[in-house]
Amino acid sequence: MAIVMYVADGYGGYGDFIFGLKMLHGLQKSLQELGSNTPIYLVTQASGKDKIVALGGDTAFDVQVKSVEEFKHLQSTAEFTLEYFIEGPVFNPYTHQRITIPKDTPVLLISEYSLIPRVLRYTKELLENPVRWQLDLIQSGFNVDGGVSSDFFDKIGQGLFFNEELSHLAERPSDNFDYRVQYWAQLEGDSEKILTGQAIEDYHRNTDLFFEYSHDSAGKLGIYQKSHCKHYLQIHQIFTMRSGKNQDIVSVGNNTDAKKNALTALLPTLKADGYNRIVYIDLESGNETIFHDQPQLQQKVYRFLHTKKLTYKKMIAMLALSGDLVGATGDQSFGEAISGQKLIVYECLSHKKLFAEEYIKIFRSLDTHDKASQLVKLL
Repeated sequence: MAIVMYVADGYGGYGDFIFGLKMLHGLQKSLQELGSNTPIYLVTQASGKDKIVALGGDTAFDVQVKSVEEFKHLQSTAEFTLEYFIEGPVFNPYTHQRITIPKDTPVLLISEYSLIPRVLRYTKELLENPVRWQLDLIQSGFNVDGGVSSDFFDKIGQGLFFNEELSHLAERPSDNFDYRVQYWAQLEGDSEKILTGQAIEDYHRNTDLFFEYSHDSAGKLGIYQKSHCKHYLQIHQIFTMRSGKNQDIVSVGNNTDAKKNALTALLPTLKADGYNRIVYIDLESGNETIFHDQPQLQQKVYRFLHTKKLTYKKMIAMLALSGDLVGATGDQSFGEAISGQKLIVYECLSHKKLFAEEYIKIFRSLDTHDKASQLVKLL
Protein backbone atom coordinates (compact mmCIF):
# COMPACT_ATOMS: atom_id res chain seq x y z
CA MET A 1 0.00 0.00 0.00
CA ALA A 2 1.42 3.38 -0.98
CA ILE A 3 0.47 7.05 -1.27
CA VAL A 4 1.69 8.87 -4.36
CA MET A 5 1.68 12.55 -5.24
CA TYR A 6 2.37 13.58 -8.82
CA VAL A 7 3.89 17.03 -9.37
CA ALA A 8 4.40 17.96 -13.02
CA ASP A 9 7.57 19.65 -14.21
CA GLY A 10 7.39 22.25 -16.96
CA TYR A 11 5.60 25.18 -15.33
CA GLY A 12 8.77 27.04 -14.38
CA GLY A 13 10.39 27.63 -11.03
CA TYR A 14 10.81 25.31 -8.09
CA GLY A 15 7.78 26.27 -6.01
CA ASP A 16 5.49 23.51 -7.30
CA PHE A 17 7.94 20.89 -6.05
CA ILE A 18 8.25 22.62 -2.67
CA PHE A 19 4.44 22.59 -2.45
CA GLY A 20 4.41 18.82 -2.97
CA LEU A 21 7.37 18.14 -0.69
CA LYS A 22 5.86 20.21 2.13
CA MET A 23 2.55 18.43 1.82
CA LEU A 24 4.05 14.94 1.81
CA HIS A 25 6.43 15.76 4.66
CA GLY A 26 3.48 16.83 6.81
CA LEU A 27 1.43 13.82 5.76
CA GLN A 28 4.31 11.46 6.49
CA LYS A 29 4.79 12.99 9.93
CA SER A 30 1.07 12.69 10.77
CA LEU A 31 0.90 9.05 9.65
CA GLN A 32 3.98 8.16 11.67
CA GLU A 33 2.40 9.70 14.76
CA LEU A 34 -0.56 7.38 14.15
CA GLY A 35 1.77 4.40 13.93
CA SER A 36 1.55 3.99 10.15
CA ASN A 37 4.59 3.42 7.96
CA THR A 38 2.74 3.65 4.64
CA PRO A 39 5.29 4.41 1.89
CA ILE A 40 4.91 7.90 0.40
CA TYR A 41 6.39 9.00 -2.91
CA LEU A 42 6.59 12.21 -4.89
CA VAL A 43 6.58 11.36 -8.61
CA THR A 44 7.56 13.67 -11.45
CA GLN A 45 9.33 13.59 -14.79
CA ALA A 46 13.07 12.83 -14.78
CA SER A 47 13.75 16.53 -15.36
CA GLY A 48 11.71 17.39 -12.28
CA LYS A 49 13.54 14.88 -10.12
CA ASP A 50 16.86 16.37 -11.25
CA LYS A 51 15.71 19.83 -10.11
CA ILE A 52 14.56 18.55 -6.72
CA VAL A 53 17.79 16.67 -6.06
CA ALA A 54 19.99 19.55 -7.28
CA LEU A 55 18.35 21.95 -4.81
CA GLY A 56 18.30 19.47 -1.94
CA GLY A 57 14.52 19.18 -1.67
CA ASP A 58 14.43 15.42 -1.17
CA THR A 59 16.84 15.51 1.77
CA ALA A 60 15.41 18.71 3.28
CA PHE A 61 11.95 17.13 3.55
CA ASP A 62 12.97 13.45 3.81
CA VAL A 63 10.58 12.45 1.02
CA GLN A 64 11.25 9.71 -1.53
CA VAL A 65 11.29 11.19 -5.05
CA LYS A 66 10.78 8.98 -8.11
CA SER A 67 10.87 9.73 -11.80
CA VAL A 68 7.89 8.51 -13.84
CA GLU A 69 10.06 5.69 -15.21
CA GLU A 70 11.23 4.65 -11.73
CA PHE A 71 7.66 4.70 -10.47
CA LYS A 72 6.42 2.55 -13.35
CA HIS A 73 9.03 -0.04 -12.46
CA LEU A 74 7.99 0.10 -8.79
CA GLN A 75 4.33 -0.17 -9.76
CA SER A 76 5.05 -3.30 -11.81
CA THR A 77 6.24 -5.24 -8.76
CA ALA A 78 3.77 -7.68 -7.25
CA GLU A 79 3.93 -6.22 -3.75
CA PHE A 80 3.05 -2.65 -4.81
CA THR A 81 -0.51 -1.33 -4.36
CA LEU A 82 -1.57 2.27 -5.00
CA GLU A 83 -3.75 3.18 -2.04
CA TYR A 84 -4.19 6.92 -2.67
CA PHE A 85 -3.22 9.27 -5.51
CA ILE A 86 -2.70 13.03 -5.15
CA GLU A 87 -1.98 15.59 -7.83
CA GLY A 88 -1.04 19.22 -7.42
CA PRO A 89 -0.50 22.08 -7.26
CA VAL A 90 -0.99 22.34 -11.06
CA PHE A 91 -3.13 19.74 -12.80
CA ASN A 92 -1.73 18.21 -15.96
CA PRO A 93 -4.20 16.75 -18.50
CA TYR A 94 -1.69 14.03 -19.44
CA THR A 95 -1.11 12.66 -15.96
CA HIS A 96 -3.35 9.62 -16.35
CA GLN A 97 -1.50 8.81 -19.58
CA ARG A 98 1.87 8.90 -17.84
CA ILE A 99 0.85 7.00 -14.71
CA THR A 100 -1.55 4.12 -14.36
CA ILE A 101 -4.21 4.97 -11.78
CA PRO A 102 -6.34 1.87 -11.14
CA LYS A 103 -10.12 2.19 -11.27
CA ASP A 104 -11.77 3.29 -8.01
CA THR A 105 -8.49 4.65 -6.61
CA PRO A 106 -9.20 7.66 -4.37
CA VAL A 107 -7.79 10.72 -6.14
CA LEU A 108 -7.24 14.08 -4.46
CA LEU A 109 -6.61 17.20 -6.52
CA ILE A 110 -5.02 19.94 -4.40
CA SER A 111 -4.68 23.24 -6.21
CA GLU A 112 -2.13 25.98 -6.16
CA TYR A 113 -3.00 29.13 -4.20
CA SER A 114 -6.19 30.48 -5.79
CA LEU A 115 -7.43 28.58 -8.80
CA ILE A 116 -7.16 30.08 -12.27
CA PRO A 117 -9.52 29.51 -15.24
CA ARG A 118 -7.44 26.91 -17.10
CA VAL A 119 -7.13 24.87 -13.90
CA LEU A 120 -10.87 25.20 -13.39
CA ARG A 121 -11.55 23.88 -16.86
CA TYR A 122 -9.39 20.82 -16.36
CA THR A 123 -10.82 20.18 -12.89
CA LYS A 124 -14.34 20.47 -14.31
CA GLU A 125 -13.59 17.81 -16.94
CA LEU A 126 -12.45 15.36 -14.27
CA LEU A 127 -15.16 16.10 -11.73
CA GLU A 128 -17.99 15.93 -14.24
CA ASN A 129 -16.80 12.57 -15.50
CA PRO A 130 -15.81 10.59 -12.36
CA VAL A 131 -16.04 7.25 -14.13
CA ARG A 132 -12.70 5.81 -13.11
CA TRP A 133 -11.70 7.41 -9.82
CA GLN A 134 -13.12 8.65 -6.52
CA LEU A 135 -12.34 12.36 -6.94
CA ASP A 136 -12.08 15.14 -4.41
CA LEU A 137 -10.68 18.66 -4.61
CA ILE A 138 -8.97 20.90 -2.08
CA GLN A 139 -8.44 24.50 -3.08
CA SER A 140 -5.52 26.13 -1.25
CA GLY A 141 -5.01 29.86 -0.88
CA PHE A 142 -7.05 32.54 0.86
CA ASN A 143 -10.35 32.86 -1.02
CA VAL A 144 -11.97 34.81 1.79
CA ASP A 145 -15.27 35.23 -0.08
CA GLY A 146 -15.85 31.49 -0.34
CA GLY A 147 -13.36 30.51 -3.00
CA VAL A 148 -13.60 30.23 -6.73
CA SER A 149 -16.96 28.63 -7.33
CA SER A 150 -18.77 27.20 -10.30
CA ASP A 151 -21.73 24.98 -11.05
CA PHE A 152 -19.73 21.89 -10.20
CA PHE A 153 -18.00 22.80 -6.94
CA ASP A 154 -17.69 25.49 -4.34
CA LYS A 155 -14.61 25.17 -2.20
CA ILE A 156 -13.34 27.63 0.40
CA GLY A 157 -9.59 28.26 0.27
CA GLN A 158 -7.81 26.17 2.87
CA GLY A 159 -4.95 28.59 3.49
CA LEU A 160 -1.19 28.45 2.96
CA PHE A 161 1.65 26.16 3.92
CA PHE A 162 3.42 27.69 6.91
CA ASN A 163 7.05 27.11 7.79
CA GLU A 164 7.08 26.19 11.48
CA GLU A 165 10.79 26.91 11.80
CA LEU A 166 10.45 30.50 10.59
CA SER A 167 7.22 30.99 12.53
CA HIS A 168 8.83 29.95 15.83
CA LEU A 169 11.85 32.10 15.04
CA ALA A 170 9.66 35.16 14.57
CA GLU A 171 8.29 34.68 18.11
CA ARG A 172 11.73 34.72 19.76
CA PRO A 173 12.63 37.47 22.27
CA SER A 174 13.63 40.55 20.26
CA ASP A 175 17.05 40.76 21.96
CA ASN A 176 18.02 37.12 21.31
CA PHE A 177 20.22 36.71 18.24
CA ASP A 178 21.90 33.41 19.11
CA TYR A 179 19.93 31.74 16.30
CA ARG A 180 22.03 33.50 13.67
CA VAL A 181 25.02 31.17 14.06
CA GLN A 182 23.18 28.07 12.79
CA TYR A 183 21.78 29.89 9.75
CA TRP A 184 25.13 31.34 8.74
CA ALA A 185 26.47 27.79 8.94
CA GLN A 186 23.54 26.65 6.77
CA LEU A 187 24.67 29.06 4.04
CA GLU A 188 27.95 27.12 3.80
CA GLY A 189 30.39 28.75 1.35
CA ASP A 190 28.06 31.67 0.64
CA SER A 191 28.47 32.86 4.22
CA GLU A 192 32.18 33.52 3.66
CA LYS A 193 31.42 35.65 0.58
CA ILE A 194 28.90 37.72 2.52
CA LEU A 195 30.75 38.03 5.83
CA THR A 196 34.15 38.66 4.17
CA GLY A 197 36.07 37.56 7.24
CA GLN A 198 34.01 39.49 9.79
CA ALA A 199 32.68 37.89 12.93
CA ILE A 200 28.91 37.42 12.80
CA GLU A 201 28.30 39.93 15.60
CA ASP A 202 30.52 42.56 13.94
CA TYR A 203 28.84 42.05 10.58
CA HIS A 204 25.35 42.62 11.95
CA ARG A 205 26.53 45.57 14.02
CA ASN A 206 27.74 47.31 10.85
CA THR A 207 25.42 45.96 8.15
CA ASP A 208 21.71 45.46 7.47
CA LEU A 209 21.04 42.27 5.50
CA PHE A 210 17.96 41.80 3.31
CA PHE A 211 16.63 39.11 0.96
CA GLU A 212 14.86 39.51 -2.40
CA TYR A 213 13.55 36.83 -4.77
CA SER A 214 11.99 37.57 -8.17
CA HIS A 215 11.91 36.27 -11.74
CA ASP A 216 12.03 39.55 -13.73
CA SER A 217 12.18 37.52 -16.92
CA ALA A 218 10.39 37.43 -20.27
CA GLY A 219 7.13 35.56 -19.87
CA LYS A 220 7.26 36.06 -16.12
CA LEU A 221 6.83 39.79 -15.74
CA GLY A 222 4.81 41.08 -12.83
CA ILE A 223 1.46 42.64 -13.73
CA TYR A 224 2.01 45.64 -11.44
CA GLN A 225 5.75 46.30 -11.95
CA LYS A 226 7.86 45.73 -15.06
CA SER A 227 10.89 45.10 -12.86
CA HIS A 228 10.09 43.69 -9.45
CA CYS A 229 13.73 43.87 -8.40
CA LYS A 230 13.86 47.58 -9.21
CA HIS A 231 10.61 48.10 -7.30
CA TYR A 232 12.02 46.22 -4.30
CA LEU A 233 15.23 48.29 -4.31
CA GLN A 234 13.19 51.50 -4.38
CA ILE A 235 11.09 50.39 -1.41
CA HIS A 236 14.21 49.18 0.40
CA GLN A 237 15.89 52.55 -0.10
CA ILE A 238 12.96 54.27 1.63
CA PHE A 239 12.75 51.58 4.30
CA THR A 240 16.43 51.97 5.30
CA MET A 241 16.75 55.71 4.76
CA ARG A 242 17.42 56.41 8.43
CA SER A 243 19.81 53.53 8.94
CA GLY A 244 23.45 54.48 9.31
CA LYS A 245 24.60 50.96 8.47
CA ASN A 246 25.99 49.43 5.31
CA GLN A 247 23.36 47.63 3.23
CA ASP A 248 23.59 44.09 1.81
CA ILE A 249 20.83 42.68 -0.42
CA VAL A 250 20.97 39.03 -1.40
CA SER A 251 18.88 38.65 -4.55
CA VAL A 252 17.80 35.37 -6.20
CA GLY A 253 16.58 35.04 -9.80
CA ASN A 254 17.71 33.85 -13.22
CA ASN A 255 17.79 37.18 -15.05
CA THR A 256 21.21 38.68 -14.38
CA ASP A 257 20.69 41.64 -16.74
CA ALA A 258 17.43 42.59 -15.01
CA LYS A 259 19.16 42.55 -11.62
CA LYS A 260 22.03 44.72 -12.84
CA ASN A 261 19.63 47.12 -14.57
CA ALA A 262 17.64 47.48 -11.35
CA LEU A 263 20.80 48.42 -9.44
CA THR A 264 21.89 50.83 -12.20
CA ALA A 265 18.51 52.61 -12.11
CA LEU A 266 18.88 53.25 -8.39
CA LEU A 267 22.47 54.56 -8.51
CA PRO A 268 21.63 58.32 -8.44
CA THR A 269 19.43 57.86 -5.37
CA LEU A 270 22.00 55.71 -3.58
CA LYS A 271 24.76 58.22 -4.24
CA ALA A 272 22.54 61.01 -2.91
CA ASP A 273 21.98 58.91 0.23
CA GLY A 274 25.73 58.90 0.85
CA TYR A 275 26.79 55.47 -0.35
CA ASN A 276 30.32 55.93 -1.67
CA ARG A 277 30.92 52.29 -2.57
CA ILE A 278 28.24 50.43 -4.55
CA VAL A 279 29.05 46.90 -5.66
CA TYR A 280 27.37 44.12 -7.63
CA ILE A 281 28.62 40.68 -6.52
CA ASP A 282 28.02 37.39 -8.31
CA LEU A 283 27.46 35.21 -5.26
CA GLU A 284 28.22 32.00 -7.15
CA SER A 285 31.65 33.06 -8.42
CA GLY A 286 32.45 35.79 -5.91
CA ASN A 287 33.32 38.20 -8.77
CA GLU A 288 32.67 41.89 -8.08
CA THR A 289 31.57 44.68 -10.40
CA ILE A 290 32.16 48.15 -8.98
CA PHE A 291 29.28 50.50 -9.83
CA HIS A 292 30.56 53.43 -7.75
CA ASP A 293 33.61 53.93 -5.55
CA GLN A 294 35.06 56.92 -3.69
CA PRO A 295 37.84 55.30 -1.63
CA GLN A 296 39.06 58.63 -0.24
CA LEU A 297 35.86 58.97 1.80
CA GLN A 298 34.78 57.06 4.89
CA GLN A 299 33.13 53.96 3.51
CA LYS A 300 29.36 53.62 3.45
CA VAL A 301 28.83 50.47 1.42
CA TYR A 302 25.89 49.13 -0.59
CA ARG A 303 26.35 45.57 -1.86
CA PHE A 304 23.98 43.73 -4.18
CA LEU A 305 24.77 40.01 -4.03
CA HIS A 306 23.07 38.05 -6.79
CA THR A 307 22.68 34.32 -7.36
CA LYS A 308 20.49 32.48 -9.84
CA LYS A 309 19.48 29.82 -7.32
CA LEU A 310 19.79 28.70 -3.72
CA THR A 311 19.03 25.34 -2.18
CA TYR A 312 15.87 25.21 -0.11
CA LYS A 313 17.84 25.19 3.15
CA LYS A 314 19.77 28.27 2.07
CA MET A 315 16.53 30.05 1.12
CA ILE A 316 15.21 29.43 4.62
CA ALA A 317 18.49 30.59 6.13
CA MET A 318 18.35 33.83 4.14
CA LEU A 319 14.78 34.50 5.25
CA ALA A 320 15.81 33.83 8.85
CA LEU A 321 18.74 36.25 8.64
CA SER A 322 17.01 38.93 6.57
CA GLY A 323 15.64 42.17 7.89
CA ASP A 324 11.90 42.76 7.94
CA LEU A 325 11.52 43.74 4.26
CA VAL A 326 11.77 40.83 1.81
CA GLY A 327 10.95 40.23 -1.85
CA ALA A 328 8.87 37.19 -2.79
CA THR A 329 7.12 35.68 -5.80
CA GLY A 330 4.71 32.83 -6.48
CA ASP A 331 3.33 30.72 -3.64
CA GLN A 332 6.02 29.18 -1.50
CA SER A 333 8.39 32.10 -0.93
CA PHE A 334 5.30 34.14 -0.04
CA GLY A 335 4.18 31.59 2.56
CA GLU A 336 7.66 31.39 4.04
CA ALA A 337 7.89 35.18 4.30
CA ILE A 338 4.48 35.27 6.01
CA SER A 339 5.69 32.57 8.40
CA GLY A 340 8.63 34.76 9.34
CA GLN A 341 6.33 37.77 9.87
CA LYS A 342 8.10 39.73 7.14
CA LEU A 343 6.86 42.76 5.22
CA ILE A 344 6.54 41.44 1.65
CA VAL A 345 7.26 43.19 -1.62
CA TYR A 346 5.44 40.77 -3.91
CA GLU A 347 6.14 40.06 -7.57
CA CYS A 348 2.64 39.31 -8.83
CA LEU A 349 2.71 37.24 -12.01
CA SER A 350 -0.43 37.18 -14.17
CA HIS A 351 -1.68 33.84 -12.84
CA LYS A 352 -1.33 35.13 -9.25
CA LYS A 353 -3.59 38.17 -9.69
CA LEU A 354 -6.52 36.55 -7.88
CA PHE A 355 -4.22 35.41 -5.07
CA ALA A 356 -2.89 38.96 -4.61
CA GLU A 357 -6.42 40.41 -4.64
CA GLU A 358 -7.53 37.95 -1.95
CA TYR A 359 -4.47 38.90 0.14
CA ILE A 360 -5.46 42.57 -0.01
CA LYS A 361 -9.07 41.70 0.91
CA ILE A 362 -7.82 40.14 4.15
CA PHE A 363 -6.13 43.40 5.13
CA ARG A 364 -9.26 45.35 4.28
CA SER A 365 -11.32 43.08 6.50
CA LEU A 366 -8.90 43.65 9.41
CA ASP A 367 -8.16 47.35 8.91
CA THR A 368 -11.10 49.72 9.32
CA HIS A 369 -9.02 52.73 8.20
CA ASP A 370 -7.72 50.95 5.07
CA LYS A 371 -4.12 51.97 5.85
CA ALA A 372 -2.74 48.41 5.88
CA SER A 373 -4.36 47.49 2.57
CA GLN A 374 -3.02 50.72 1.02
CA LEU A 375 0.48 49.75 2.19
CA VAL A 376 0.10 46.26 0.75
CA LYS A 377 -0.99 47.74 -2.59
CA LEU A 378 2.14 49.94 -2.58
CA LEU A 379 4.36 46.92 -1.97
